[in-house]
Amino acid sequence: MTNSEKIVYSIFGVTNKSTQDMAYAVDRMAELLFDQNQKLDGIKVGKAIYPVVAERAERPVGGVSRNIQRLTRACWDAENRKNLLPFLGRDMPIRVPKELLFHLAYYSRTGIPYIKAMKHHAAPPV
Repeated sequence: MTNSEKIVYSIFGVTNKSTQDMAYAVDRMAELLFDQNQKLDGIKVGKAIYPVVAERAERPVGGVSRNIQRLTRACWDAENRKNLLPFLGRDMPIRVPKELLFHLAYYSRTGIPYIKAMKHHAAPPV
């Protein structure tokens, strides 16, 4: 199981095609940020993440997009929110998939929440 799969499983407690799409999306975001050194502002999830995840999952882009958006909203359910907080470092309003993918990708690669890294000036600007 990859780091991103472990993170997504820790939040939602289940493994299905929706959570697998989210894990693939976290991997793709990490690849763009850390391996390709792209700036977060320049990443468009509809062009750089969803199509790659859809190809990997062998499903339509629209379905993958809906799965990830649905899980982003589901993060704010009471149980999921409690499970999400260790990866964010604090309670914060994340409403769009790009923000959630960023925080989970950062944690996946570094093992610490971005917010905590910024407090200690250890996080590279993204």
